[in-house]
Amino acid sequence: MSARPLSCRELTELSTDYLEDALDAPLREAVELHLVVCGGCRSYLRQQRAIPWLLRHHLQRGPTAAERLRALETFRSWKRQRCPAGTSG
Repeated sequence: MSARPLSCRELTELSTDYLEDALDAPLREAVELHLVVCGGCRSYLRQQRAIPWLLRHHLQRGPTAAERLRALETFRSWKRQRCPAGTSG
């Protein structure tokens, strides 16, 4: 029995179970067939696989001073755009 084609939306909904090897054989086959033809979903899964490593890496080392300053300036810039002078927010 061949697997039914999946949409990109269905693949993203199944991605966690796929990465955790928690799908039954027909769904796993459907995901893998979709990945053969869809570069966007292959890229999405690569990003999903990278998240745990990135979190561990950044949590272990913490942000640098430059990263902290850049984040603060980004927030301040965002806040200035959303809350013009003279308004509360």
